[in-house]
Amino acid sequence: MALSIARFIRKAKFGIGLGLGLSLICAVVANADISGTVSDSLGNPIGGAIVFIKKINKKDTTDISGKYTIQIAGSAILAGKPLTATSLGLMGISQGKLKLFSSDKMVVSADIFAASGKKLATIKNQDVKPGWNDLVPSDFISSNQVVFVRMHALAGNENSVFRIVGSNGVARTWTVGKSMPGPAKKAADFDSMVVTCKAFKSAAKAISSYGDVVNVIMKNWPIGSKVLGMKYLPADTFTMGQAGLNNSNDQVPFGQAYPVHKVTLSAYYIDSTEVTEADFLDIMQYCPTANPGHVRYAIDAASWYDAVLYCNARSKREKLDTIYSYTSAASSGTMPNAFHCTNIVGCVVHYDKTGYRLPTEAEWEYACRGGTHTNTYWGNSPDSLYEWAGNNANGHTNEVARKLPNAYKLYDMEGNVWEWCNTFTVQFTSTAEIDPVGPAIGTNGAQLRGAAWHENYGDVQFYSACRHAESRLGGTSFNNVGFRVVLSER
Repeated sequence: MALSIARFIRKAKFGIGLGLGLSLICAVVANADISGTVSDSLGNPIGGAIVFIKKINKKDTTDISGKYTIQIAGSAILAGKPLTATSLGLMGISQGKLKLFSSDKMVVSADIFAASGKKLATIKNQDVKPGWNDLVPSDFISSNQVVFVRMHALAGNENSVFRIVGSNGVARTWTVGKSMPGPAKKAADFDSMVVTCKAFKSAAKAISSYGDVVNVIMKNWPIGSKVLGMKYLPADTFTMGQAGLNNSNDQVPFGQAYPVHKVTLSAYYIDSTEVTEADFLDIMQYCPTANPGHVRYAIDAASWYDAVLYCNARSKREKLDTIYSYTSAASSGTMPNAFHCTNIVGCVVHYDKTGYRLPTEAEWEYACRGGTHTNTYWGNSPDSLYEWAGNNANGHTNEVARKLPNAYKLYDMEGNVWEWCNTFTVQFTSTAEIDPVGPAIGTNGAQLRGAAWHENYGDVQFYSACRHAESRLGGTSFNNVGFRVVLSER
C-alpha cells in the first residue's frame, strides 16, 4: 500500500506587542472538504473506488477520473461543526502557561503530548472567550519543554489544530503529516480514511486535519506472484461439468455434473495446499481434527462454519475485509481438537469485499482441472502418484503436498480430504455464467469437492467435475472434510 498525501495549510506570522515574547502563528484551513484522486501505481485513475472517512461516517465513490470529494460541513465531529477561518486561534507559551487567542467564543478540548508521544494532560470542555485565554491545566510546562497540542473546538466550531510549542515560549508550526519524533506522530491521528476497490488491496490512512487534499495510490494484487502460499489464477473462461457424470451417493439432480456450460471467472488467488492442522491452530487456537498432532496433515474434521470463522480470522490478521457477516455463532466440544463451530446464524457472504473466503464451486473446479479436459487433472486412469485414496492412505488423512500437483501447482485437489465450497447446491443449466455464486445460504446444503482418503481408488468421486452435496454444515461426524481458501480480486 502506498499513499501520496498533499496538505494545504496557509500560515501567517504576526508580531503583536503584547509583552509576551511570542512568535504567534495563525493557521487557516484551505477548505471544509477532503478531496483528491485515487490511482494505481502507474498513475492510471481508478474509478469506482469507495473512499470512507470513519468518524464522520461519510463516503464517496471516485468518478472515471479517479476523483472524489467528501463534504465535511455539517458533520458531527466531537459534537461540533467545522471551524471557520475567523475562529482559528493563535497559540503560544507565556510564563509556563499554554495560551490560546480566539476571535470567537467557543468551548475547546485538547490533548497535550511530550515529544516521546506520552500524553501529559487533557483539557476537557474549557470555555474560551474572544482574546487571549490560559488553557488549564498547562502550568506544568517549562519554558524549554517541547510539547505537541491537538485541539478541538467543541461548541459552535470544530477543527484540529496541531502545533509545537517550543523552548523559551516560541511557538512554531509543525507541518501536519510530516514525521514526528518517536511515537508522537500518533498524537495527530484523530480520524481515518479507508479506500477499497475491486482488484486492488484496500488502503487505510490515519488523518490529522480536515480540509486536506489526499491522493491515494493503490496497489493491484501482483499478477503471477505468490501471496501467503497461494497461487494466482488469471481471469479465464472454461467449460464446467462433465456430460453424463452423476455421483450416485447424492440425490438427483444435485449430484449431476451436467449439462456442461461455459463459465467466465475473474482472477483470484487460491491456497496451493489444503489448510493444515498447524495453519488452523495458529489462527484459531483450536483445531477440529480426528487425527491430532500431525501439523502438516490437512485438517479433516472442519465444519463449514469452522471454515467460515477461519476465513474471517485470516482476513483480520492480514488487515483485509471480512467476507462473512453473521448475527451469532454456536459451538460444542472441548479445546483444542474436539471443539468446533456447530452453527452460524444470519450468515451473509459479501463477494464485493476483498478478503479470504471459501472458493465457489466454479472457482474450485477451474483450479482443480488445471487446464485439462480429462476425468482427473492427471488423466483418465487412477494414479497413486497424484492422490491419497483408499489404496494408499492407510486409513487416515495425510500430509499435504506429498503427491504430485496439477499444472497450476496446486496439491491434493483430488484426494486426501473433501473440500468445502462457498456454493450452495443448485442444478446445473446450459446457460453461460460469469462468476457464479449459486443460491443463498440455507438451501440444499453446500458443495464438497475433490473426494477423500477413504474413497475407493479410481471412484468417479475423484473426477474433477464430480459434485457432492453436504447438508450437515455443522456436522460432528466428519473425519474426512477440510478446505482451502481463495482471495478474490473482485
